[in-house]
Amino acid sequence: MLIDNLMPVYDLIIRHERVIAAPQRRVWQAARAMTIRKLLRVRVLLWIREIFSRLNGQPLETFPVVAEKEGTEVVMAICGKFWAISGNIVNVPVEVIPLYQAKGYAKAYWNFHLESIGVGQTRIVSETRVQVYGKQELKRFRLYWALVGPGAGWIRSEILKAIERESLGR
Repeated sequence: MLIDNLMPVYDLIIRHERVIAAPQRRVWQAARAMTIRKLLRVRVLLWIREIFSRLNGQPLETFPVVAEKEGTEVVMAICGKFWAISGNIVNVPVEVIPLYQAKGYAKAYWNFHLESIGVGQTRIVSETRVQVYGKQELKRFRLYWALVGPGAGWIRSEILKAIERESLGR
């Protein structure tokens, strides 16, 4: 997977997958069009954090695509201090993200990887990998993740369900 090349070493990985009864092409289209903004329950969950983020001029929807293999995998990334209430998102140019290792910050990659597993059956896997730069920051991130990890997992599951609904035309 492309994400393996971008972040082979990480401090956290979460993985979710779903088998969708639709051709890979349709699942790909739905996955490429998916954003957290499309899901009302996710928007509500992120509302408080987004207030602080916007006050700092850092909208949460900044997930630029950093790598893509058409029809198979797309990888997005974001850099910041995720454990801070606003997330302290850093606007890093896409071409610089793979090199970004600022002490006191973290980098996260998030992908969708698709594979056909039979006629009209597609497995979609979503991985999120995070690398934190700094020992104290890693401790803060682990505490943060202990609190938000279950919600982050729920968000990933909701996204995959939405991709399935979209792929099936529902």
